Amino acid sequence: MFKKIIFLCFLFFINLIFFTYIYGLSNDADAIFMTNGFGRDLRFYLSPDNTYKQLDEFVKNIKNYGINVIIFYDIMPEYGKPYTDKDIWIHPRNEFYKKRGFKKDIIISKEKIKYLISMLHKNQIKAVYYDEICTDNEKYKIYPPLNFPENKDFYSLPYFYKYIFPSKLNGPISIYGYEYGNDANIELIKKDYISDLSKTVKELGFDGIFLDSLGWLCELSSFGTTYDGKNLNKSPDEICSSFIKDIKTYIGENFLVIGNNGFYKNPRLTSPKSLDAIDIWLVEFPTKDLIKKIPLYPKTFIELSNELSKKGYTGIIYQPFFNISDKYNYNVLMALAISNGVSIYHKNDYLDSILKESIKIYNNFARNYRKIFYPKNQINKNEINIKISKDLLLNYYFIENNKKFVLNLMNVKPESEIWSPERVITDKKDNIILYLPINLCKDKNINIVSPENLPNKADLLIDANFCKINIPYFEVWTTIIIEDKK
Repeated sequence: MFKKIIFLCFLFFINLIFFTYIYGLSNDADAIFMTNGFGRDLRFYLSPDNTYKQLDEFVKNIKNYGINVIIFYDIMPEYGKPYTDKDIWIHPRNEFYKKRGFKKDIIISKEKIKYLISMLHKNQIKAVYYDEICTDNEKYKIYPPLNFPENKDFYSLPYFYKYIFPSKLNGPISIYGYEYGNDANIELIKKDYISDLSKTVKELGFDGIFLDSLGWLCELSSFGTTYDGKNLNKSPDEICSSFIKDIKTYIGENFLVIGNNGFYKNPRLTSPKSLDAIDIWLVEFPTKDLIKKIPLYPKTFIELSNELSKKGYTGIIYQPFFNISDKYNYNVLMALAISNGVSIYHKNDYLDSILKESIKIYNNFARNYRKIFYPKNQINKNEINIKISKDLLLNYYFIENNKKFVLNLMNVKPESEIWSPERVITDKKDNIILYLPINLCKDKNINIVSPENLPNKADLLIDANFCKINIPYFEVWTTIIIEDKK
């Protein structure tokens, strides 16, 4: 009997270690790779007519591609009302899509949502609810006029009203129009909203929420007028951070909150409290024409790299402003995000195109080296005297209390436009030589890692002042890791 108890205890601890390991991989919140479907939006997988086998295949594909967060995009019964006791409902934009050629109604099954979430959890993948918070309640709507503060250039909304929303101030404010509905004042709706959200989380098992247009909604709530003609007299940051904190207080600190802010002003400047409270603050790039038109968007790779390195954004979605039939462009964009510790939201159609194999390789590579690319204690030091034989885009940092030095090199001209990258190295015979200060590399282990399966040992020559490292040819991205010898 005693031996049996010892054996059972042994099995328990083995399982505990195993699940701790798996949990650590899947819940590493600083290495998140998201999508909203596989080839098509998730809502099309949740029809009552779809089989469980189809959902099993969906989960298998998602896991294979290194995705660890699924956004249940556009599956709510009504925008801004996250709970329903219905078992089946018609998609809230059903008529909108039918007018644009859809032959069948888009119908969502709660049972299929439950099943899919259970299968995602079995595969250590998080399920995240989606909402664009709108309302039909007159007292929760936002009304004009918008009272921008004196430092309006500090915020994003004034730019977008100037460039693309000049006619959106007639009646209750609705940035996206009838398709979604009237925007909700985040501060006024939050009590009812969070109460409904908690019911859905309890019933279906969601691990988090993706709040679309969150940055804009907080600015609108701050600058707009309430139903009775008053202003809240709270900053966007106060409104946003309070909303995020209340969600976590009511539902749980481990509940993942992802907010879409767009790429406007760095949230470290506009929303420091919200940035501290939120798990992922997302950058969203629109069409190329809009990127060119709006002064706030970075236009070149070096500009984008500089913005991402400020750590104001922790997630990014690259809308198709580039040619998605050329995977090199997307590979460079992924490398730039990951090397700056930024998580990626892959559009569903990218997983059904020429990009899909790159996504699989880069996601899994980044997760394997997540402690290098998503460290807990990154230290960015003043400029180091680094010389390289080619004009490559690079970034570098120290981790683990200066015990490791990480240098990322990307094969793209820094000044080339983000929708039209230019290679620096075009010939495999080209030598790439890196010179580092001797204190960085003498008596150190130097390894090279890359999604391209390069040799992992560096060819090193040390002289009186510099370490000379010959870098193997790489098409897109390589990382040099220098650490103390053990």
